[in-house]
Amino acid sequence: MPTNTQLTTPQAADHLGILRPALVKLLDHGDIPFSTVGAQRRVLLTDLVAYEEALTRRRRACLREATRKAAADGSYFQAPTDTATR
Repeated sequence: MPTNTQLTTPQAADHLGILRPALVKLLDHGDIPFSTVGAQRRVLLTDLVAYEEALTRRRRACLREATRKAAADGSYFQAPTDTATR
């Protein structure tokens, strides 16, 4: 698929694996750039890929920090104490 491909909001939401209203919130908050064609929003595939990559980097950074904190306080190898029923 060409990198300059424009997707509709349903297509973009499907690409990200989220519901369209969640995508619209991301667009409205400025997390993902978009353009409008008439009353329709369009999202570039390259912008979606960039958003996914940035999200992955943030998640990995949070996991690294949580691991570092758990190792520092000695709880890294302890089982969680939450015994809530499922």
